[in-house]
Amino acid sequence: MSLLDRIIALTNAIEDRVASADWAGATGLDLERRELLRDLFATQPDAARDGTARAILEQLRARLLRFLARLARG
Repeated sequence: MSLLDRIIALTNAIEDRVASADWAGATGLDLERRELLRDLFATQPDAARDGTARAILEQLRARLLRFLARLARG
């Protein structure tokens, strides 16, 4: 499984944990996801410029923004 695949899987799991109000679980997974993102850019500094990787990262960013907007609304 590639780093991007693992990042997406963690994003799905984080969203599931938040939906069930498991904040501690979501936080732990988010910390793991952040570490993988650091690894991705450390090993593939051009990942945000690559077509496939860029599209996936943009999708993750959009999901995060939608998620934060839902949290802000309560």
